Amino acid sequence: MEKKSKGEIKLKILAIKTKDVVYITDANENSYNKSNFTYYKIDGKKPKEGNLKDWYEISKIPTKITKKVSGTDINKRYELKEGYPESELTPKLLEYPFPDEYEAIYGLYTYKSDKTEDTEQEIDFEISIIDETDDFKLIKEDYSVAHTFMDKLKYNPVQLPYRPCSISGEQAYNIIRKYVKEHIDGRYARVSSDYDFHFEVEKYITLNEPLEYQVNINQCYPRRKAKYETRYQKCRSVKVLNIKSKNSDRSYGDDCTIPQPFVGETYEKLIENMNKYLEDLINYINKPLEDCPHCKGMGVIFKEMDFNER
Repeated sequence: MEKKSKGEIKLKILAIKTKDVVYITDANENSYNKSNFTYYKIDGKKPKEGNLKDWYEISKIPTKITKKVSGTDINKRYELKEGYPESELTPKLLEYPFPDEYEAIYGLYTYKSDKTEDTEQEIDFEISIIDETDDFKLIKEDYSVAHTFMDKLKYNPVQLPYRPCSISGEQAYNIIRKYVKEHIDGRYARVSSDYDFHFEVEKYITLNEPLEYQVNINQCYPRRKAKYETRYQKCRSVKVLNIKSKNSDRSYGDDCTIPQPFVGETYEKLIENMNKYLEDLINYINKPLEDCPHCKGMGVIFKEMDFNER
């Protein structure tokens, strides 16, 4: 807001006009000083708060803006409290401010006043329409995304979700790690490494025929005679996801990759691409598999997922 020379307040407003609604905000770049439009009436109606901070929805470009001004105190006075007799020394009413000669009996009186009615003060304003489009809506970005330097110079922040954007590889690592841990089916796969710098998943494959092996059950007791027990391995495991953070300089095998950024022509397209990738990944991890009975354990072949495919 800016003050005019005669002491009035002038609102500077940015607007985005769509087919059904107009989005407005205070043009002040300092977020701490932006006007709360819920305190105003725009063409006689309170604006609706948008789903982004400091943005509001109205039905059309405003022609009149008013703000409620509280009534002022008038007929200020002091009245004698109930229970005290009215007399020459204690009159029923005393003027405001409280007279000095009655200071000794100040506690016997109560301040009273009347109020004028509240009024609607018209506010001077100017409005700049920064965009007119049928498809626009306010988009809340739940992820921190990157935009090009030129787009950030050219567009208002509220318009950037409609521009190409990306989620960094470091964020992608954290998103993949969190999603897989929340959706992995422990019957078919397990997280074999779970760190801020490295994440690995192994998949169980049911063997066509259980594999017999021997275990020395007295191995923990060196003085005892070895005693072997026959056990059966019913599944084998294969690594299906092996990723690391870009901040890690360690090697976790030739198949370990750093996730590439998620990208999109718009923010909503980026989220769509990311969700598709995550759903395909977890379906790949959770799919039940068994060994081929004719291939001696070589009948299950995995197509490696390419993290460069977005």
